[in-house]
Amino acid sequence: MSETNIKINIKKLPKSEVEIEGALDSVSFEEYFSKALKKIGENLELPGFRKGKVPEIILLSKVPEMQILNEMAELALNDFELRNLQQGFSTGICKNLKSS
Repeated sequence: MSETNIKINIKKLPKSEVEIEGALDSVSFEEYFSKALKKIGENLELPGFRKGKVPEIILLSKVPEMQILNEMAELALNDFELRNLQQGFSTGICKNLKSS
């Protein structure tokens, strides 16, 4: 796992809600592209290909860009959360994070 330069601001709101803002530099974010594409491809079934064996070039033409970006963001947040857990601190953001 590479060091991710992510900045997270957590703001507590009324009724036990929190607002989470995050910023990740583009170079660090791009490191998650291949991982995200691979993860998406693991469960993708397309005619003519075995499950999880779709070539990357086909994935790029069939998977919407927003789906890839969402997966990249989730992977970055999971790395951030894992590092914090290893340091004895958890924000709990990844447990409750749901993709749109």
